[in-house]
Amino acid sequence: MSGYNSTSRYDSQTIPGVVFILKKLTEGRRLELRKMLAEPQAKMSLIMKELAKHNQLPEDQQDASVVSNLSMEFDDVLYERIHPTWVKWGLKSVEGLVIDGTTLTAENIMDFPSELFEEILNTVMGGTQLSTDQSKNSESPSTFGKLEGGRTKNTTAEPAESSDTTEQETVGATSQAE
Repeated sequence: MSGYNSTSRYDSQTIPGVVFILKKLTEGRRLELRKMLAEPQAKMSLIMKELAKHNQLPEDQQDASVVSNLSMEFDDVLYERIHPTWVKWGLKSVEGLVIDGTTLTAENIMDFPSELFEEILNTVMGGTQLSTDQSKNSESPSTFGKLEGGRTKNTTAEPAESSDTTEQETVGATSQAE
């Protein structure tokens, strides 16, 4: 029987002496995260569509305040909803973090120093990404040839030619039963 550790332990690179423990990704946890992020990601998508629509207007009809408001709204969703959700979802515990006499825990992540919050966020998000090898293995096989000299190499077989005629015959044509 093999064992599985559901957490990973990290020494902080930004604040010496602080250790954070992250929960590893599982299929159930991935689905949970998707549900948690669905609403804020939908909100971000709407903001981006509105911004793209505004940017399609002629320059003399574009309003800088609209762009500014949409950008601030986007940042609010990202920094106040999405990033904290990622950290809360991935962080199991923190050790060695005392600020003004109070020991900080996973429950009060918004009180973490910014650099530690960012470090944890990046580590959590990085742990959910596929490695280069995993990514290559998950790609669908391509029907296109390899890129050579800026162009895709044709991998389609050349048509077969009959020796007694110059007409092309279909390779692999169905033969009739004899």
